[in-house]
Amino acid sequence: MAINFDSLPKSNPFALPEPDVYKAKIVEASMKQGKDASKPPYLNLKYQLTNHAGKSCGALFDIMAESESSVVQYKIGRVVQACGIPLQGSMELADIAKLVMNKEIVIDVNHDKKSDQPRAQVDIFTREGYYPIGQFEEIYKLAHMNDEQFQQETTQQDTSFMNVPEGADEETEF
Repeated sequence: MAINFDSLPKSNPFALPEPDVYKAKIVEASMKQGKDASKPPYLNLKYQLTNHAGKSCGALFDIMAESESSVVQYKIGRVVQACGIPLQGSMELADIAKLVMNKEIVIDVNHDKKSDQPRAQVDIFTREGYYPIGQFEEIYKLAHMNDEQFQQETTQQDTSFMNVPEGADEETEF
């Protein structure tokens, strides 16, 4: 087979997705054993990312592990909720892997710059990291607001429910 040099990609096809809010379809969900065999297996998720314009933006891998860490537990809870799975009782990570396959959710992506090569990761510290797909437009809009727009949006919200009824005093029971 001849290689057509005119049709080769001009840019790196493995470029990092920009920090942003993406639709993320879970295209792989599998249990993997880490290098330390004494630790339990972890759930490895692969997301296919799509930006606001509908353009495919590559893939992102995410790891969920059993842990006593509140951050790790929060992360698992957010993914499960974003997929529409009720948080009730208990469940093994292997069972979660089966339930989340082919689900579409929304994720915040940023870059982890701790290593030599920056890598894309789910950003669970700026906002909530994982959201149901029905919240895509709302989360995207929120992520792209500047401080002034955010201030205007929050001051224009209906706060009438916070008003004390006329004639009520501090000792009035509601």
